[in-house]
Amino acid sequence: MLKQTDEEDDEKFCVLQDARQLKVLADFFLHPEKPVRVNGTALGRCYPFAAEQEDLATTAERAQILKDVATLKRLAKDYYHPELPVETTSATACARCYYDRASAPQPNEEEEEDRDFILNDLQRLKQAAFDYLHPEAPIATEPTVFGRNYFMRASAIEPEAMEYAAERKRVLQEAQALKKLAVDYLHPEAPIHMNPTVFGRNYFTRPSAVEAIDEEERNRILADAKELKKLAVDYLHPEIPLTVTDPTLFGRNYFHRPSAQPTEDIITQEERNRVFADAQKLRRLATDYLHPEIPVIATDATVFGRNYFNRPSAVEQTMVEEDTEAAKIKQDLLLLKRLAVDYKHPEIPVVTSDPTACGRNYFDRASAVEPTTFEEDVERNRILVECRRLKQLAVDYHHPERPITTDPRVICRNYFSRPAAVGVSEHIHTVATPPEVVAAEWSEDDFYYNHHAFFDMDDDVHLHHVAFDNNVDHHHEITELRVAESGFQMDDSFNNKLSSSPECVMFAAHPRMQQA
Repeated sequence: MLKQTDEEDDEKFCVLQDARQLKVLADFFLHPEKPVRVNGTALGRCYPFAAEQEDLATTAERAQILKDVATLKRLAKDYYHPELPVETTSATACARCYYDRASAPQPNEEEEEDRDFILNDLQRLKQAAFDYLHPEAPIATEPTVFGRNYFMRASAIEPEAMEYAAERKRVLQEAQALKKLAVDYLHPEAPIHMNPTVFGRNYFTRPSAVEAIDEEERNRILADAKELKKLAVDYLHPEIPLTVTDPTLFGRNYFHRPSAQPTEDIITQEERNRVFADAQKLRRLATDYLHPEIPVIATDATVFGRNYFNRPSAVEQTMVEEDTEAAKIKQDLLLLKRLAVDYKHPEIPVVTSDPTACGRNYFDRASAVEPTTFEEDVERNRILVECRRLKQLAVDYHHPERPITTDPRVICRNYFSRPAAVGVSEHIHTVATPPEVVAAEWSEDDFYYNHHAFFDMDDDVHLHHVAFDNNVDHHHEITELRVAESGFQMDDSFNNKLSSSPECVMFAAHPRMQQA
């Protein structure tokens, strides 16, 4: 038993080791940007030298391609993240101002004043928006600035009477006391803050206290309440570590106890964590997509935003004529969109807001094209029927699982007994021959090319009854010869196993076959 336990422990250790290696491999696959950590004593070989070395031109071309890709990657990163600071490795590199460069256009004095005025307004609007969204932020003022009392100003409304002021003060004090009482009730764990000069007396030993109860009962109740409080804290805050004061206490693992339920493996836990992380990201992405009105939260204090339409490099504002033209273009686009929707979705009903609107027949209108002739209508109907059949054929080809819907009046032929079927020459066939053809001159090869005789068998039998009688004798002799060669014994049960094909039915019903 001990040996088996050791083997199980070794097997468990091997499984955990493999799972750990798979985890490391998955981490390397999902995060190729992480650096590779190797042992200092480990030696490795260079991978590129394993294959045949390439020429110098190919190496230079690869280096140039990798350099271009790195440049494009950096350009894309700078485009999508303009808030990132510009990093330069050259200490001698200097940057010039875009607006003060030598080739910059020289604005006039009025434009400079307008720009400064717009920038000042934007800064004030930004400050006003920040103060509105963050009322908890403190007000920063200049020491030399003096303010007046809002309630004592000259334009203030008439102050209320002394009785009203005293009543308001009393109401506010009671509200503050109620607030403190509610906080103490909801947060009993909060410590009591008191003035060090205040002295208190014991509630239970005061002169007006009720008669003392049993001390042992009180202590037991208080101990139970303390244990219940500790149990509630442990239940509501499982993240708090366990504090043990007795060094001789030992605990067993809850998950490894004999009566524990089977736990899941590490791979399943990692997969669940990954699924939760992906779901959280998808939820955040869906929230950003469905609620574009939510402001963008930035943690970088150095990020600033400017007005897109009032920026210095903005395009020149349009004139009234251009605005009118733009409105007309938008109206045309709206009409085109509606026309496209009506074209793509003909099932949508036509909605009209004019109750007096009447519709005319499209094909009978005065400006309609000349109608087609009777021959063209027939040709169109034939083409539509063929298209419908081709569509039905394509549907049957792509969906063989659909059941076949047939007309009860339709009669079909056997797939296995058709002239072109494989092995059809090994079975008995009924073929009508003209009266002038002798049975000896008739061969089986003539049967496979005489499709008219096969499909119109009933008519040929009635028209050439004499020739059919001659062929019955011939085929009867061939059948007996083949049965004798195969060693097959024909009994009464053989007739019950015959096929119900037209050939067998006709042979069985013929007087000559009944005599045989």
